[in-house]
Amino acid sequence: MTKTASVGHNNPPSLLEELKERHAALLKRVKTAETKAAKADLSPKSLEDCIVLDTISADLKALAGEAKKAQEKEVEVPNEAVRTINSLFLSGGIIGSLTKLQEAINKASAAKKYEIDEANRKKLQAEADALAKKADEDRAKAQAAEQRGDIRMADTHLARADSKENQAAAAMAGAREDVQRSTVIDTGQVRSSVSTKMVCTSVDKTKIDIAVLLPFIKAEALVAAVNSYMAFNNVDSFAGAVVERDFTNRVARK
Repeated sequence: MTKTASVGHNNPPSLLEELKERHAALLKRVKTAETKAAKADLSPKSLEDCIVLDTISADLKALAGEAKKAQEKEVEVPNEAVRTINSLFLSGGIIGSLTKLQEAINKASAAKKYEIDEANRKKLQAEADALAKKADEDRAKAQAAEQRGDIRMADTHLARADSKENQAAAAMAGAREDVQRSTVIDTGQVRSSVSTKMVCTSVDKTKIDIAVLLPFIKAEALVAAVNSYMAFNNVDSFAGAVVERDFTNRVARK
């Protein structure tokens, strides 16, 4: 009759078996997390997909942290057992497995975020270029109007040009902000210094609350708006604005 090994007999369970039994709950959660990570789509199609990946990554990191704490507690035993303990928890065990999965997920998520940021940068750059072109056109129209002797129309076009140049500068600033990202491809890791954020791309002038936005509007943008208003309506004052007479000499052709 063959006897089976059991606790208390001459063939006690190994240290590794004891560790696995003692940390059975942690190992079960690790298995669940590994299965979920293995099924994750590492080709995200949208920012929402990246958020799903980031959530999985955060769960893996938290579990790795728990495993590290458990390992540190276990190695308080005599040194001869440390190697066996480390084999379960460290690079070849729980932490190594979780870290590898987390790196793959982080890489997929960061790569998609970079793609989204780059697309947004190109959009803002194109917007800035278009506004700059329109500003040049308005300045050309202003020059033509001045040559015709239509000073009022010349001022209107100049004010519009200033406004478009301010908008172009704002778009360029947004483009520069969206490309503060560093990528390391050769090591298989992607590091990002940019947090994803919501970006306004258009407004409804009939609904937007200008009063709420006033603290965030640059003074030069307000000055350009006031000048455009006065030129368009042919008025020489505006409540809350300091208005000075411009003595720029313009000579109209006869």
